[in-house]
Amino acid sequence: MSSCDSSERNSIEVGQQVWVLRSGGPLQEAVVASVMKSSCNNSNHKDQYHVTVEWEDESGEVLGKTVPIEDVFPRRPGFDKKNANKGAFDPFELKSDGSDNHSEREPEPEEGASDTAEISDDNSGRKTCEICKLSFKNERDLNIHIVKKHPLEANNMKVRSILKEKKGSSNENKNLNLTPSLKNKTEEFNTLFYSLLAKGKELKFDEFESAINDFTIFLKEANNTLPGPQHPAVRFYRIRKRNKASMANKGYTSSSNPVRANRMAREKRKEKYQYEVAQYNYYNRRRKVVRDVMDADAPKLCPVEINTVENHFKNIFQNVNECTRNSYESAMVSEDILTVDIKTILEAIRSTSMDSSPGPDGVLIRTIKILGVATIIKSIIEIMLRTSYVPNVFSTGRTVLVYKGKGDRNDITSWRPITVYPMLRRLIEKVLDRELRSQIAFHSSQRGFVKGLPGTHVNARIVDAILKDAKAKSGNCAVAFLDVTAAFDSIGHSHIQRSLQAKGVSANLSNLINSLLVNNSVAICIGPHKTGLIDIKRGVPQGGPLSPTLFNVAIDHLYKDICDPQYANKFGYRIDDTLDSIVLCGFADDQAVSARDEESAKMLGEHLHRLRHFIA
Repeated sequence: MSSCDSSERNSIEVGQQVWVLRSGGPLQEAVVASVMKSSCNNSNHKDQYHVTVEWEDESGEVLGKTVPIEDVFPRRPGFDKKNANKGAFDPFELKSDGSDNHSEREPEPEEGASDTAEISDDNSGRKTCEICKLSFKNERDLNIHIVKKHPLEANNMKVRSILKEKKGSSNENKNLNLTPSLKNKTEEFNTLFYSLLAKGKELKFDEFESAINDFTIFLKEANNTLPGPQHPAVRFYRIRKRNKASMANKGYTSSSNPVRANRMAREKRKEKYQYEVAQYNYYNRRRKVVRDVMDADAPKLCPVEINTVENHFKNIFQNVNECTRNSYESAMVSEDILTVDIKTILEAIRSTSMDSSPGPDGVLIRTIKILGVATIIKSIIEIMLRTSYVPNVFSTGRTVLVYKGKGDRNDITSWRPITVYPMLRRLIEKVLDRELRSQIAFHSSQRGFVKGLPGTHVNARIVDAILKDAKAKSGNCAVAFLDVTAAFDSIGHSHIQRSLQAKGVSANLSNLINSLLVNNSVAICIGPHKTGLIDIKRGVPQGGPLSPTLFNVAIDHLYKDICDPQYANKFGYRIDDTLDSIVLCGFADDQAVSARDEESAKMLGEHLHRLRHFIA
């Protein structure tokens, strides 16, 4: 096989698809991972280049090696690797017209080209440089010219191409070729759920339940069949399953017995396993890799004994809260939602971070994004809206404890329970949350979880203005900061349901939300330890997409009552005579009460306590 010149070798770039020579075997199709230059001190020798290439074997494992650049050939149209192995074809040979096909020396401009040439392509396909107006045969020659003669513009072009890539595109927006089996199976589920939706009132819950279970299993299994590194545990399991027959009859010697393996060998295998897990997580959940590496020595887990944790949260979650208000206002009821916009579902999927943790079912958001199952989710949501039925697989969650950042770590109250439900349920809740927000409005003093409003910043500016005004006038002012303990975990489901009805939320949306709140159970996980399933009979799950909106719905009456102009002007602090007094600034379950004096602040605090006793 003839060799190519050094300029062609220098054209090898990271990410380029190439053929790699292998001793005693056919060419290996691979991708360039890096190019390294080795300088020689001897003036009689030229600089040497080595290329690191990677490829996947039949099992999906990523392999790689470093070879001299002379053994690497760019993949070209018409390049027959079989003939190349016989030495009958040179991928770098000249064109039939005798011109150099791959030289990176600056191409000669077309005759007749001038500085006044028009910036356009002519009928022959020639390309014109927009900077100096020189004309070239093809786009490749034009690009080489720009790199050589206009390096600043070439760099700007590269920057612009990078900026066009969406954030996170390295994992979620690749043009991946799905296998025919994945495509066919996805289409089968699309047809199945559409047919279930078409049944209307004749739909049986068992059919829907079975379809959801099968779809969840399909998504979980698809996690390990998509392009990219596999989790080492899955790969080891598949290898064992494939070689099960041969391993069953294998006799262990003293050296092959895992129990007798020396310590260094075990540590080496452990390090390799951890490395492969990090590679898998880097491809699927990068934040987890960074967290594991950066916080390797930081105490993360709750040190409280698992039985104590279980008893504590059983006392909170399993006690039904039936407290409701004496009366609820009424509003015009919105029309039932019969269909959802596919754009809303696509936005819910797109806005979900690739680092989002999978639920107990093990389904990753990356799988949902790559498979493109938005139409399936649309059918599922519309079935749930019509029936108010929530499949059992959506009702089981995993709760992790996150340190609040203050208090004794050995005190269970210093840990916040974050519940993670299945990924499909979270996407459905995102869509329902958008529908719910379109039908309701909150009091202007509630600035927590209000889309497009920097609530913390606004509240801080208001409180700061009150304090500065009181100081400037040498007047009295009292500001009290209140926080409801375990507010999200305490609100009664009956109160939430009646509050939704009072807001005029459409009946089928209200009923479905109520179904999502009841009959749930969670297992609290602390490292390898896990509690039994705990039934959830009160509160909204912290970490759920619907939870912030439902919490605001449940306490909105507090703001309406205490911020009533007559009440506010009596006890609140007035900055300007043309405006009502400021009495309450809220951000979810945190409130800042402002009053004209200490006595007024006490009165406001007592009033707030009486109004919200029913959520404790």
